[in-house]
Amino acid sequence: MTDLPYGRGGAPLQNLIIRGHKNTKITAFRVDKVLDAGPIYLKYDLDLSETARDIFKRASIVMFEMISHLVNNNPTKQIGEAVEFKRRTPEMSDISDLTELSKIYDYIRMVDEKTKTIITFETPSGTEWRASSDPRHFIPNLFFEVNEQNLESKIQGMESYEF
Repeated sequence: MTDLPYGRGGAPLQNLIIRGHKNTKITAFRVDKVLDAGPIYLKYDLDLSETARDIFKRASIVMFEMISHLVNNNPTKQIGEAVEFKRRTPEMSDISDLTELSKIYDYIRMVDEKTKTIITFETPSGTEWRASSDPRHFIPNLFFEVNEQNLESKIQGMESYEF
């Protein structure tokens, strides 16, 4: 799911999203002794917008289209600098230090189908106005300003929820 030799290795979709890519290539290549380094048959474009499920659906359509071409094409040597991706660990998905809404959305949208629920909540203005001795006292620690620059990201993030 990468434009080889860029993106050899594990978790290509997640690594592409984390690096800010908006599109990539599906690369058909011959298996070689070196991981993801074999000669290339062909590459097709793939849009990385929306959720992982949506992206994988589009990828399967692209791969199906590629099959008929693969039968008649000869592979070519990979050109360019090889960039290897490492498989992501659960610890790499901690979003507690993220402050950009678009980055948080990227972390959420690349989650695979095994994750069934992501829980979030809105903190209406003024909820922190309780006595500090009240056990229900809430102290917000992450704030997002919704303005013209990030409104589209906020809308995209909210559209990913089922109501």
